[in-house]
Order: sequence, then C-alpha cells, then structure tokens
Amino acid sequence: MIAVTTRHAMRSRRTAHSTVALAGAVALAGAALLSAGPAQAAVGDLTCTASATGTFTPPLSPSNTTSTANATGTLTNCVSANGNFSHLQSATVEASGPATASGPFALQCPALLTLNLKGTFTWQNGHKSKFTLTLNTDITNGTATLTGTITSGPMKGDTISAAPTVSPNADCATAGLKSLTAPVTALNFA
Repeated sequence: MIAVTTRHAMRSRRTAHSTVALAGAVALAGAALLSAGPAQAAVGDLTCTASATGTFTPPLSPSNTTSTANATGTLTNCVSANGNFSHLQSATVEASGPATASGPFALQCPALLTLNLKGTFTWQNGHKSKFTLTLNTDITNGTATLTGTITSGPMKGDTISAAPTVSPNADCATAGLKSLTAPVTALNFA
C-alpha cells in the first residue's frame, strides 16, 4: 500500500512540475511577443520620382472656374522596396479630366484647385497601368495632395499618394491659370 501511494504521489508531483513548466513556457512566449513591439507597416510596391505639367483649356479665372486639364509627365528612379515590381523602373504619364477652381484669384490664382484625372502610366517595358487621380491644391501656400488608384495593369488595386509642390504659370493673376507644374520627390504605390 505504501508503494502504491508513493508512486501516486510521484506521478502527481511530475504532473504538477509539467504544468508549472508549461505555464512558464507560455508566459515566456507571451513576453517575447510583447517585447517584439508593434508590427511594422507593409512595405509599398513602388516609389518613383515624378514630374508633371498640366494645362487648362480654357484658362481658369474669376469668370471661368471650370476647365479641362490635360497633364503629361514622367516617373523615374522607381524602386520596389518589396521587390514585387522591380521590373517597373520608369514611365511616361498622360492624364486628363475636369478642373474646378475656387477661392480668390488675386495673387493666389486661384487659392484652391481640384483636378479629377484619368490616365495611363506607360512603363519602360511597354506595360500600361490605368489610373484615377485627384489633385487638391492650396496655391496660397504651395501645397497639394495627390491620391488615386490603379484601375488596371501592373499594380491594379494599389493606391497612389504624394504631396507635390505646385507652381502656377507666372502671369496667372492677370492671364488666368493656364498651366501648373508639380515636381514630386516620392510618388508612392501601395
């Protein structure tokens, strides 16, 4: 009887030690996960240097606050941080769509501008990505936001974003907004 009781007590102690060891392992794993810090954001598909010029027909002015914009540009020095689109290195850009101006024209010419563009990136390898873009500018402080989506071709479904600096034609205050240049140091596709 003593031998049976001793074996049972030893089994109980082993089970208790196993349970404590398992609990310790779970606690250590949890601590390791917590100390790893927050998850990093996903790496984007492509980042390019861009430059574009838009022309407005007719020019935007206090008496004409809607127009059609036609834009052309280039993408260069494209880098795919995640490696998924390393074959896309440069592109030409063509886009067009409606433009709307608001706010005072005196000195700011116009203060606020919105362009809704549809266009195509033609990559150096001949592939084409269609896109939609919206450019909102506040010419009074030279800032703009550019957001959009790739609708077909390479990177379909990716979002496009940038914060370009915009410059209107020099005689905008007297001749109306005829053109807008927008160099972009980082056009992002993600």
